[in-house]
Amino acid sequence: MAEPFHAVEELDEGCVLCWMEATGTTKYWQVRMYWRDNPKGAGYVVRSTRIPFEESRASRNKAKRKANQIWRDFIGDVSVGDSPIKTRKVQDVVHSYAKQIRWWAEQNEKSGKDIYIIKGGRQVKGHSPFWTTAKVDAIDNILTHLEPYWETLPTHDFRKVTQRDLAYFYEWAGANKEWSPSWTHRVITQIRMIWRYGFDEGWADFIPSPFRPPAQTAERKRRPLQEEEWLKMVYWAKDRYNSVDPKNKAAAYNKEAAFQFWAWLNFISWTGIRPPSGRVEKNLIRWEDIVPAPGNRWIIRRKDKTEYAAPILEAAYPFIQMLRDQQKRHDLEDCPWVFAHTRDKSGSHKKGDPIKSFRTQWRTMLKELELWEAWGTAQKDKLVPYALRGFFITMSLRHGVELEKLSRSLGTSSRVVNQTYYDFQTEKEIDELVKRSGLADIGSVTYDENGYPILS
Repeated sequence: MAEPFHAVEELDEGCVLCWMEATGTTKYWQVRMYWRDNPKGAGYVVRSTRIPFEESRASRNKAKRKANQIWRDFIGDVSVGDSPIKTRKVQDVVHSYAKQIRWWAEQNEKSGKDIYIIKGGRQVKGHSPFWTTAKVDAIDNILTHLEPYWETLPTHDFRKVTQRDLAYFYEWAGANKEWSPSWTHRVITQIRMIWRYGFDEGWADFIPSPFRPPAQTAERKRRPLQEEEWLKMVYWAKDRYNSVDPKNKAAAYNKEAAFQFWAWLNFISWTGIRPPSGRVEKNLIRWEDIVPAPGNRWIIRRKDKTEYAAPILEAAYPFIQMLRDQQKRHDLEDCPWVFAHTRDKSGSHKKGDPIKSFRTQWRTMLKELELWEAWGTAQKDKLVPYALRGFFITMSLRHGVELEKLSRSLGTSSRVVNQTYYDFQTEKEIDELVKRSGLADIGSVTYDENGYPILS
């Protein structure tokens, strides 16, 4: 070493409290730690305690406490294979987490099995949720929104971030972001998931519990889709299909994709089923789900969150037939999926694979119709595919379908229908609400000499 080294006390095997001579500068207590794998070959790492050296018991004891803390961090880094001279940054852990969960999702979908579950995820009917690419895509968006927050932490060293550092995330979000409570809940969940991942890897010794705002019942209600908005959607999808000229193979495929979105939009609107998101492949719509019913009608049997049999309104029948005809043209008569890809696409899908979702087309449609709301907007203020289910429910109730029968046919309850889906408007229900008006026929109204009405 360039400066004279003065050992004072061995704190542990491989750890020595010391100080070093320094000319013209303040002397500091140091801690000298043995590191067998030091790439510089010195075998030792020296860290300053940043405590000025004094020949006193008080100064020495203060330096010992700080040196022991540095030694514990050093041992922790070495034990999990980290370099004690290189910081494992929070952003590096976040990127590692994002990469890992995507790999888990891809393995689940490649195998068709729920191999990798989401640790700490909320169980549904006793079953843990599992990783899907749809979930990971949504999480990637959340992680992007978290990037400014990481910069506010007192340290970028993941191992040195404390529970106290993370405890005030909600205050930061409230002061810097216009996020809904439900969105903030999702972001907090991801902070916990990142640290759970770090905990499992040995990079953290705790899983944080940042303050969560209380859930607001009003936010659970979905943004209702109005009749005029629904008509705009249907006409937009139809016009998009008609506008594509199938002059080559690529254009022909685009026209078929545009048709499938138009058909999907109508199919969900005229059945009221929960729009499959692709998160669970078994919930995607199959031909075998569509079964005949009395009166030359059709129903669709579903098993997603619940088991139910929903009616298919006649407006959907032409689209069902056209989807069958499309698959026949592409030699897909044996395809089990109602919505399926009609050609191979390298690295993405094969001909006959199910279309797992229409998220991209939905987003494009809303943006062009100026109905799109940015991520983080409260559920009650943005349109999602579930709005089609709510629209079906609302229109059915307005046309006199009994609430109890409707809710049972759609695999839900009257309470959930009222709380989440039904867009009640007195103006729209006025005919139903005034059915019992006019209990007495009072005839024409006359007035006495003082101006008071005379009722017969």
